[in-house]
Amino acid sequence: MLSLALPVRAPSARRVPLACILLVGLAGAVGCAGSNARVADLPPADVVIEKMVAAEGGVATFRTRHLRAEIHLVGPDLRGTFEQWNGGDGKLRERLVLDPFGTLDQGIDGDVVWVDDPVEGVRILEGAERAATVRAARLAPMAKLDEDYPTRRTVGLETIDGRTMVVLALTTSDGSIEEWCIDRDSDLRAVVRTTAETERGTTTTLYHESDYRRVDGVLIPFLARVVTGPESMVIRTVSVEHDVEIPAETFVAPESVRRHLEVRDR
Repeated sequence: MLSLALPVRAPSARRVPLACILLVGLAGAVGCAGSNARVADLPPADVVIEKMVAAEGGVATFRTRHLRAEIHLVGPDLRGTFEQWNGGDGKLRERLVLDPFGTLDQGIDGDVVWVDDPVEGVRILEGAERAATVRAARLAPMAKLDEDYPTRRTVGLETIDGRTMVVLALTTSDGSIEEWCIDRDSDLRAVVRTTAETERGTTTTLYHESDYRRVDGVLIPFLARVVTGPESMVIRTVSVEHDVEIPAETFVAPESVRRHLEVRDR
């Protein structure tokens, strides 16, 4: 999965999170049809997750990751580039360049999870937003499954784009719920649904993932689409490198963030 909550502001002024986007990809238009299958007849959530991890190639043991992608905000037809440097252990930096808005920067520097964009300036992420960012930034998210998702259960079947999905409900350590739709044939995750309370009320975001490709022995979705209401964003991964050397200064919060913290802590 991918990383953080880098906000992309479209002309409608709704924030579309870039968090976890590159960890999830495009599965096409979603048309869901419920199933009458009894939950008791379906495998437990942990069994489904274990098969998913095996299908992906096992729990990753990489030290670092460097990723590049192309971004397309479909409605306003805006295009940009995305780059991520992940050093593991609380070290992450992401940069999104989107014309005409400029550069959006985000990172994790130890205990500080921050974002700096040309519209809202610097924000220090807290609470559920911070927790979601830290979860999404893990190089091996399944390695801390019990810590990040202490409650996991199978809730039913759905048909998505003509494929049968086992639907899991995972409760996070901060109490929010994610629904994972796992393809019954491939055992790969196809859709993640999240719900959040925003200034506009309850908002559901669909993260679609597809075009899985094997990189260093692990399957990674190279095509992602994120849909929030009428807005959608497509992310096409261009390259993924593991265990590359990343300069330590890459993860140091910029001066704008340090000034923000000094003012906040006075």
